[in-house]
Amino acid sequence: MTDNNKHVAKRRKVENYELYDLLNLNERNEEDRKKLDNDAVIRVVQQKPKLAAQEYSFSLYDSCVPLIKAIMLRAPVEVIDALCCPEALSWTTRALHEALKHSASYDVIALLLEKQPNAIKEKDSRDFTILHVACYDRAPLEIVSLLLDRWPEATKEKTWIDDTPLHVACWRRTRTELDVILLLLDEYPEAIQETNDYGKTPADIAEERNVPTDAQKLLSSISNLFYDELLKETLEKTMSFLIDIQWWKGVWLVFKRHPAIAQTINLDTSVKAYFLSATGYYCKLTSMWEVIRNEQDLLADV
Repeated sequence: MTDNNKHVAKRRKVENYELYDLLNLNERNEEDRKKLDNDAVIRVVQQKPKLAAQEYSFSLYDSCVPLIKAIMLRAPVEVIDALCCPEALSWTTRALHEALKHSASYDVIALLLEKQPNAIKEKDSRDFTILHVACYDRAPLEIVSLLLDRWPEATKEKTWIDDTPLHVACWRRTRTELDVILLLLDEYPEAIQETNDYGKTPADIAEERNVPTDAQKLLSSISNLFYDELLKETLEKTMSFLIDIQWWKGVWLVFKRHPAIAQTINLDTSVKAYFLSATGYYCKLTSMWEVIRNEQDLLADV
């Protein structure tokens, strides 16, 4: 090889590693993450798009495409979008999993869902769906809501130890807001009855993990509703609690599971109106007609 050919080969090698050099940072170190030159990454990819399709052996990690490394570095959505070439997306279906594990923004999650819509149903080695991962990594409410909008049936999926997303949320969210639990129960309230391989329900796990009192009370109250017979006093307390937190799906569930309660509990006019509105939202038209026909006391004063 002539000196000129050696020079060309060396230059080509340096150019091929431009993206590597920009992304080869320690994703576990906040100061290192701040060093990421977002504009430079986008500029290199625009000039040499083939580099985004290459697989690199980055430090501290097995070989991966730049897209995965950028996700780990919590790069902004503009960088992630630039790196989402077809080759990179076909290389992996775990971009969403990695994004959730590394606290990606709502915009990044939405972008990856758009690029890989079928990835939402992919499971990892533990049989975690994307929703399980979101619950495990304490994703914000807006991201959990986005995932549920895209695949509501995910609430029924189970891990290798038979945990539903509700189990995982109760296990990991020791400082949880009530809203995430409500969101999961909204879609699949029957999850409260599910037991995992250790015989634990979500309510059992919540108690063991000392989740906030309101969440424990909610889970316990919903668990009670699935018993065939309950004392009127228990139902009244449950109804009162659900009205206080304004969870109308729960109020509807009380009437669905124990319809006789409508004849024994006096509801405020505004509560009746909210209940009928919720019934219209959660029920089919025929189901709503059944509620109104059988529980005509609900219409009094409305």
